[in-house]
Amino acid sequence: MIYEIARFLSALILKIPFRFEITGREVFPLRQPFILASNHISNLDPIVLGVACPAPLYYLAKEELFKQKLFGHFLKAINVIPVKRDKADMQSVRIALKVLETRSIVIFPQGTRGAPYDNFKAGVGFFS
Repeated sequence: MIYEIARFLSALILKIPFRFEITGREVFPLRQPFILASNHISNLDPIVLGVACPAPLYYLAKEELFKQKLFGHFLKAINVIPVKRDKADMQSVRIALKVLETRSIVIFPQGTRGAPYDNFKAGVGFFS
């Protein structure tokens, strides 16, 4: 429920003052889970992807975002899965693969904002 509320409010913020338009929503499968791999340019990327995609999404995000307890609880409520970036985090991979059985997941293959497009993290290969 919190995911839907956050998505609705984000859509309002993007559409009204910024005139955000969505085209091509029909390419997203609605009846089967998928992986949405995206370049990570801005902190707004997860929000824009969540608003643009008609299906609810789960996200992989660096565990450092969860250090502040209140924000960490909010992130979990909006389908964010923490990932340790400095080592092979098989626990997060297992959780994400389990989620992927029934839900769609967003992955930023470079693992950070602004990284070169061909600099993928090794863990991305587990999802192919």
